[in-house]
Parts: sequence; structure tokens; C-alpha cells
Amino acid sequence: MRSSEVMFNDFGGLLDPGAGCAYPLPMALFCFYCRDGEHSDKLRAIHKRAQREFMAQHTDNYAVAGPLMNDKGDFVGSVLIIEAEDEAAARATVNDDPYVTGGVWQSIRVDRFEPVRGRWKET
Repeated sequence: MRSSEVMFNDFGGLLDPGAGCAYPLPMALFCFYCRDGEHSDKLRAIHKRAQREFMAQHTDNYAVAGPLMNDKGDFVGSVLIIEAEDEAAARATVNDDPYVTGGVWQSIRVDRFEPVRGRWKET
């Protein structure tokens, strides 16, 4: 493949075009699906300010993040899309989140995310 060619994998992600590439490849994206645990409403209230400060300090790592809510509008968890070199680096960011250390989330599932289409919410 010539260095000027751009190729995509089956999921729409860029494949490494080789050493002659004139642009940096994007970091990988990891989706953290975080489910709230017992007493999460009280724990969220306690840790919300620290959690928002933590996110502000690590803003470059977050592609998008936000709460999950049930049909009544109650928080039931969060989704975080973290940009990182690899899964270990993404986990290292999330492991220090006050919602993790404060016990808000009872379970976290992480998977690599390969966006194909859509819009990101800009603030």
C-alpha cells in the first residue's frame, strides 16, 4: 500500500497505512459501561463535585461521557468513551474516578469501541 492511501477495517476504523504516513493515527476508543450500585443516589451526591473535577483534569481522555437513566429519570449508571493508547491506559484513567473509588458504580464493563457513523456532542 502506498503511504497516500487510506484503508479502513471492517468497522470503519483506520488501518495503519505504513511508515510513510504523514498524519498521526487516532488513539483507540474504549467504552466503559458503568452500572450503579446500592445507595448510588446518595453516593453520587457525595462524590459528584470531585468526579466533575476529575473529569475536567482528564478532559483530553474523554471522547464523550454521561449518565444512563431509567424511564423515570433516575440515574442507573454512566457511559464513558475513553481515548487512550490501549485498554490498560484507559482503565488507569477510570480506576481513579471518584465514582469508582467512592463506590457509586457496582460494575464496569469495558470494550474497545470502533465508531462507524454519528455525531459527537460538543459543548
